Amino acid sequence: MYFSTDVDQDFFDGLRESLPPVFTRKFASQITGGLFSAKALSNLDSAGKGPSKKAMCGKAILYEKENFIEWLSSTVRDKKNIQRPARHDNAEIDYELYRQQANTPTINYGWR
Repeated sequence: MYFSTDVDQDFFDGLRESLPPVFTRKFASQITGGLFSAKALSNLDSAGKGPSKKAMCGKAILYEKENFIEWLSSTVRDKKNIQRPARHDNAEIDYELYRQQANTPTINYGWR
C-alpha cells in the first residue's frame, strides 16, 4: 500500500470514525475497500503477521479497532521511498548463458 502523508491521515481518521469497537475479517475487508481480503487476513494471522489482538466468537475472528488500525498503518509505505526495478523493454534472454549459469544440461525439446 502506498499513500502520501495527507491521504493516509485522512484514510485512518475515516477508519477510526467508521469502524465499530470489534469487527470480523470480512467487515475489515469491506471497510478498507478490499485492500486485504478476508482470506489474506487469515493467512497473515496464520503467519503471525496480522493484527496482534484478536478474539474468536464461534468460527469468526474479531479484530479490535485501534490494534487493527495500528497494524494497518504499519503496512503503509511512503510513495517517495519506493524503489522499483528497472524495466527493460524487448529484453531477450540468452538461453545458452542461462543454462551455463544454472548448470543444467542442454536438452532439445523441439520448441526452440
